[in-house]
Amino acid sequence: MGFSSGHRGFFKFENITTELKPEINIFEAVDETLHYLDGMGSNNHSYSLKQLKKEKLVTVTGNDSFISAQYINPSDKSYFIFEGKNEGKGDLALVLKINGKEICKTKIEMTLRGIEKYYQKWTLSATDDDIVQMPSSYEPNGDLEYKPKTDDYVIYVHGWRMLPGEKKRWAETMFKRLWWQGYRGYFSYLDWPTLWVNSDYVSLLSNPENFDRSEYRAYQTGKYLAGILSDLKNSPHGGKVRILAHSMGNTVAGEAIRQLPDDGGYLLTYIATQPAVSAHAYDNTLPNDAPFLFNGINYGPDTPEVLENYFVNNRWKMFPGGMFRYFNIKDPALKGWEKNNFLKPDNNYHYIGNEISYTPAPAGTDRFFKDIGNGEKDLTFNIELERYEILSRCVESRSKTLGSVSGHVSGFYDTDLNDKFEFGSKDYDHSRQFMSNIIREWPYWNLFMINCMLK
Repeated sequence: MGFSSGHRGFFKFENITTELKPEINIFEAVDETLHYLDGMGSNNHSYSLKQLKKEKLVTVTGNDSFISAQYINPSDKSYFIFEGKNEGKGDLALVLKINGKEICKTKIEMTLRGIEKYYQKWTLSATDDDIVQMPSSYEPNGDLEYKPKTDDYVIYVHGWRMLPGEKKRWAETMFKRLWWQGYRGYFSYLDWPTLWVNSDYVSLLSNPENFDRSEYRAYQTGKYLAGILSDLKNSPHGGKVRILAHSMGNTVAGEAIRQLPDDGGYLLTYIATQPAVSAHAYDNTLPNDAPFLFNGINYGPDTPEVLENYFVNNRWKMFPGGMFRYFNIKDPALKGWEKNNFLKPDNNYHYIGNEISYTPAPAGTDRFFKDIGNGEKDLTFNIELERYEILSRCVESRSKTLGSVSGHVSGFYDTDLNDKFEFGSKDYDHSRQFMSNIIREWPYWNLFMINCMLK
């Protein structure tokens, strides 16, 4: 369609059938491909850089929105990018007028939905004494207006120190990036009650109990996630569930998997990305290399490594797609985990006994206990909540984290994020796949799709 003198082209919404009025922003596209998102599948970002230079042409509403003739190719197709601005439903029309008179029109029905209509979530809360409150139902919340094309199911489990808005934003970022990778299945995230420090990121050294209280909550949340996975097994999603857990979210995922029976069908693939859990919990053959020296002071170890091999049986659960760990030996957040580790036991928590092996009564005299008012309370490893207190607030790991230890960890397929994607040593790199732009992180999410058998 070519324009000459007196010709004008307009976009507009017609036949609007919702109370909300649909609106979109229109940009000129570099071409008809998605290379502006993927950098042509490499570090060559020429397409994306060209697209970034394209300014918004117009916002389309229910009124005529003029498009300059220079953006219409008279001899071939013209390509645009539509960006949703406001929800609603109507017909998007392209109208050609000559001297103000409409001479032709083409239109397409369009429904614009908020992203919340494309995914679901589970939300847990906790009391002031860190007891996680779990719903009686395992049904996720959310008005899923979008009907997924497959029964594939992806669950995202966030990490520590996340505000509610961040949890939502990161989950939506993950969903959108999987969408552009071609994923058309179900997506949900588990909103568990991690504690927030504050906006200036108080270090673990000045407030270690904040981290450990969150870890205590994470272990408890694992029981609820195990219930979710059991529920999904007996649904059309059985055998098609994938989990991506980030940072402390891997304590949630690890405890959930530990509680699952060995009969299979609960998970297809588990991806532990930048996991903030002890590597020895999965593989005690790894080096005893946790740094207990800090500023020249030897801080430990003060306790036996009770969590050694705690998750070892997770390696034998039936995951047809496998378990993957995405690690970065330069990860600064996981170095913070190491510093927190050697400060255990926390204030008001104690251990008396052999620092090598744990032999409690009646066979031995080793004790984990905590101060309560004017007395003490022994903590018993066989009582679930007390075990979680011991694991999160008392015992020290002898290894680095699953997310920072080098070499192979038994039971996992390993991906070095530093070597493969140049994740580095800045705070940002612990969560870069959620915080950086889609072009830079395209290869990371492409690997996720491949590892989850979705490509």
